[in-house]
Amino acid sequence: MWIEDLHRHGRAQSRGDVIGLLHSDDVFAADDVIARVAKALADADGVYGDLVYVSAARPARVIRYWRAGPYQRTRLAWGWMPPHPTLYLKRHVFERWGAYDSDFHITADYEAMLRWLVRGRICLAYLPRPVVDYRQRLTEGFPIDDPVQFDQRIALIEPGIAFI
Repeated sequence: MWIEDLHRHGRAQSRGDVIGLLHSDDVFAADDVIARVAKALADADGVYGDLVYVSAARPARVIRYWRAGPYQRTRLAWGWMPPHPTLYLKRHVFERWGAYDSDFHITADYEAMLRWLVRGRICLAYLPRPVVDYRQRLTEGFPIDDPVQFDQRIALIEPGIAFI
């Protein structure tokens, strides 16, 4: 079973009007994150923000600050996507455009975001602040010769969004 299968299962079990994903050992970056997400969703289909990679062993140690920046469709052509741990979408996005496709394995999040943003033309709001502290584990990361690049090329073509 791939992690995308677990994401799909979690979304299928959810009951709320807004769906997001917080990994088991990650934490919200501030106490007011959910309130800010809810406020931003008043005028958008989804919201995302910045992601802080922290050491799993020493969470106070920042490894990387991913400043996502405002959504621009043209940035998708260069591989940009909202950091998925910071992404919250209204339920209707999943109902209309589907969830992660586990056939894409490691790039399922990228393919889904392309489907939502390009085919679905959903409206995203950006919170210019950290939303999640993502605990970086040493087992993450893939060697250069991993099939991820091939998976990404297929993700661009498969849903009929090869506009780039």
